[in-house]
Amino acid sequence: MASERSVNIQIRGVYQALNRDYLRSGYHRGHLAPVYLANSQSCADATFTLTNAAPQDSNFNSVSWWSVERRLAAYLESKCHWQPVYIVTGVVPGTQYINYRVNVPSHFWTAFCCLDQNNRCSESGGVIGTNDNNSNIREMSVADLEAELGNLYGTTFQLFQ
Repeated sequence: MASERSVNIQIRGVYQALNRDYLRSGYHRGHLAPVYLANSQSCADATFTLTNAAPQDSNFNSVSWWSVERRLAAYLESKCHWQPVYIVTGVVPGTQYINYRVNVPSHFWTAFCCLDQNNRCSESGGVIGTNDNNSNIREMSVADLEAELGNLYGTTFQLFQ
């Protein structure tokens, strides 16, 4: 991982968010891949990079989505222990921007699939939340999450085969 200072300012300030974009913006640097699911220190460190972040409402990040990430980590530990797990996270682009260039997502979402000994999905689920102070979070099946994302993105969506 390269520090922000080590990358050419002419490139990084145009194509990637910077720490200064978040200053006094009212948004946190919200994790996409949560630190709770990291299985090593280097993986945990990588979750704190700007390439793993998107603007997140402070209440949504610190209270609501944080709780979802903790519960998901505990669930996966208890239900999928020792099984391979696929986790997909993402955001839905919103209509607001920080500094006229960093998109503030309208939603954050996560889906997971635990594989059994035959490499078939044995446990799966999804969660989606509105990136605002109200933090409307819904847990659902992967199929329902795919349908919801299809509506939000305006296209068909398939997370796992």
